Amino acid sequence: MKSYLSVVNRKANSIRPKAYAHLYCGKVTDASESGNLWQLDHDYWALPATGLLLTPDIGDQVTFIEVAGQYYISQILHRPDTEQPLNFDSDRDIHWQAKNIHLTAREDVELVSLNRISMICKHGVLSMTDTLVAQAEHFVQKAAQLNISAKTLLRLHGKHQLITADEDVRIDGERINMG
Repeated sequence: MKSYLSVVNRKANSIRPKAYAHLYCGKVTDASESGNLWQLDHDYWALPATGLLLTPDIGDQVTFIEVAGQYYISQILHRPDTEQPLNFDSDRDIHWQAKNIHLTAREDVELVSLNRISMICKHGVLSMTDTLVAQAEHFVQKAAQLNISAKTLLRLHGKHQLITADEDVRIDGERINMG
C-alpha cells in the first residue's frame, strides 16, 4: 500500500509551470514615436512587461521573452549611460505603501502636478534654512490658533487690508505709528 504522502509528492512533481523556451538577451536600439515599443538588436519590437519599473532607454542591455508571438522586455540588465535619469513611466496610478517612506536628495527634490498636490497628516513640519517663497492667486490658511513670529521685521502689505475680531483687537508695542 502506497502512502498518501508519496501519491501527493508524485502529483506535485508532475505539475510544472509552463516553461518559456524563448528567453533572449539583447540591446535596445530604437524606440517608437509613441514611446511604448522598443526595438531590440535592430530586429525585434518589444513591449515593456507590466512589472518592469524602469523605462527602457536606447543602449540598455535587456532580457526579453516571447509569449504568443509578442516580445516583452522583462529586465534591464545594464545601462551604459549613467548620466541618463532613471524614468518610471506608467499610465496607471502608482501607490507606495509602507510604514515609513523616505526620499532623500543631495541637491533638489521637485514635485510637479498639472492639477493638485495634497498632503494629509496628523503633524507636519516644513523647515528651510534660507528662503521660502509661496505664490498663489488665492492663499487660505485656517487654524484654531495661528502664531507668526519674526526676529526683526514682520511686514504685511496690500492695496487694502482688513483686520477683524469678534471681541478684542490688541496692538502692543513700544511705539505705534498709524497713518
